[in-house]
Amino acid sequence: MHRQTRALYALLDSLRERHPRVEFESCASADLATLTAWSGLVREFRPLLHTGRTVRSDDTDPGALLHGVVSQTGERALYCFARLETAPAEQPGRTALPGLDPQRHYTLHHRTELGDPAGGHAGAPAWLHADTPAPVLTGAALRYLGVPMPRLFPAQAVLIEAVAEE
Repeated sequence: MHRQTRALYALLDSLRERHPRVEFESCASADLATLTAWSGLVREFRPLLHTGRTVRSDDTDPGALLHGVVSQTGERALYCFARLETAPAEQPGRTALPGLDPQRHYTLHHRTELGDPAGGHAGAPAWLHADTPAPVLTGAALRYLGVPMPRLFPAQAVLIEAVAEE
């Protein structure tokens, strides 16, 4: 056992010497679960992220950012709504989801694999709750009317997936 331990430390010392800017540390089980979930999302959305069209919404408040990627066929999209600074209103207004086919119907899914973000005291919109059926809206409604977003603390974000109905 001591030989294996010494070999591990020798390997870590060698790696630190060769790559001084890389931190080689152990990972707690909770952190490992988060990394596993994150890498699963990356694998799931890799084709979309590498081939889709990048879109942004200009109608959010200045303290928020909505950006996303829409597939070339318009069948699927992934959006990120991020809070950059404290929101001026207790509950943010509606945020448009651009880039979708106006004629198609889309089901919205709140992706929670990385956990729910921290937010304010106001309740999250009903469509974000797991026990609420996912809303189905046209691309035109999502583009022009938008959907209500949750109140988030700064440096928090939510992932929203839009999937076209067959």
